[in-house]
Amino acid sequence: MFFIFLVLSFGSLSAEQAGPAAAVIIFNEGEDFEIIDSGGAPVEVLDIIGHELYEGDVVITYADTFLELQVIASPNIIKIAENTDFQLETMEEGKTSNFKMLYGSVRAKVAKLGKDERFRIKGSSAVAGVRGTDFGMNVIVPQTGESTEAVTQVYCFDGEVEVQPQVEIAGKAIEESVIITAGTMVSVSPQEPEKALEIIPITDQIKNYWQENTFKGTPLFQEEAEIVQAPPLQLDLMIAELEKKRKGSLIAGGLFLSLGMLLDAAGGWSIYYGANESGLSNPADWESGGKAMLVSGTFFLTSSIFTFISAVKSKAEIRELKAGP
Repeated sequence: MFFIFLVLSFGSLSAEQAGPAAAVIIFNEGEDFEIIDSGGAPVEVLDIIGHELYEGDVVITYADTFLELQVIASPNIIKIAENTDFQLETMEEGKTSNFKMLYGSVRAKVAKLGKDERFRIKGSSAVAGVRGTDFGMNVIVPQTGESTEAVTQVYCFDGEVEVQPQVEIAGKAIEESVIITAGTMVSVSPQEPEKALEIIPITDQIKNYWQENTFKGTPLFQEEAEIVQAPPLQLDLMIAELEKKRKGSLIAGGLFLSLGMLLDAAGGWSIYYGANESGLSNPADWESGGKAMLVSGTFFLTSSIFTFISAVKSKAEIRELKAGP
């Protein structure tokens, strides 16, 4: 019982130390690979697709096996080629993604990063930092010559990559970095540090390799983008009805205003004419008729005010509907 308690306790501690997942496997070609956790223990993988990786995990691929990882909560994809030793070094969601290439080849497709975000891959003799690009890195030992020291090659397919050499010339580290753009690369070798900042075209061998082994996985997390939705049909109909009502109110208001002013003018003239014109047979009829026209004119003028108010309300409702919730 005491032994079981110790096993469970250490298992819980290991799970707590693992922290949140840093990446997830979204594609595999071949199944000859290993995953080693930050403590050096092999990780059992039951289902390859969807398997989560954590900070400190090392992914090792062997012949004919390719894996694609997606950084959690981002659209950034990393393709690990065959015969590669790759580590998730330090990972902080939404801020930092630092990886380490021990040997082999990788390619990364990185979306445009925010001001405080970082994405870096460290090779044996150079560090590549990006802000949004499609690039790759090889850490290989040249097949020619007697040297067994690895050379770090960084190449860019799209965007820009800043490369900081990690070699020395005459015992002094190179402090200068170099920016490579689409179609170019640098090769940093401890044997030839003076060529660390020399930009050259991407070799045909690298181009052909990644054309044959391009990205194939389906991302689990898509890059967030502003989505502009068109108003629903029902909303369009409501706006159209209100616009029709507003125009009708304006036309009616104009007619009522004109008719009211005309009746008021005619009524006033009738009253004045009946009171001041001599020789009329029935001056009282002119006066009463004029008063009736004044009353009618006042009614139409009042009606025009209410119809204009209705038009203003319709316009306000249209603005609110177009503005949305």
